[in-house]
Amino acid sequence: MKLFLVLIICLGYGVTFGQNQSNCRVDIYLVKKYINCWDTATKKIIPFKVTLEDLQDTAFIKNEEIISYTFKKFRNKVSTHKKITARLHSIQTTVSLNQRIDSLHLSLFGCARQFAIVCDGEIIYGGCLNNHLSSWIPPTVILTGRENSASLAFYLSTGNIDPREDKKLFDCLKSSNRFKFLKKYKED
Repeated sequence: MKLFLVLIICLGYGVTFGQNQSNCRVDIYLVKKYINCWDTATKKIIPFKVTLEDLQDTAFIKNEEIISYTFKKFRNKVSTHKKITARLHSIQTTVSLNQRIDSLHLSLFGCARQFAIVCDGEIIYGGCLNNHLSSWIPPTVILTGRENSASLAFYLSTGNIDPREDKKLFDCLKSSNRFKFLKKYKED
């Protein structure tokens, strides 16, 4: 009987301790109406300017559905003297993002739907949802769904600063034990 009681107490403590103790929220919303982010005359990106009023009322991916956020850095050797640093961002969820994104019937061409990541009521950054069958690469952050995960890609060749590496977002995810940082190279 004592062993059973100790087991129950240990299990209860482990479940309580492992739960999200943070009041911080990270939600991903769809934008109600398309916002142009490309200047055709200058062929440059226009900063993604969206307000909370531009977002749908209900989150597309809710805080409770986000299990973890992984930020992975690694170096690839592209020639004998040149290395590039890649930054991969992904989220793990409790739901099938592939099905959820497919239900939107997105075009394979262009940015059919835009999203914004909101942390504690503040828009951190936005980008385009991409159909997983599409090979189109917009000059912005791309969210592509998989079964229970999504990749958040950004191509630095566009000459812009990577908006995904936001301190407030990372701190929020860390405080809720959902942030994972993986580094695959030694410092030079």
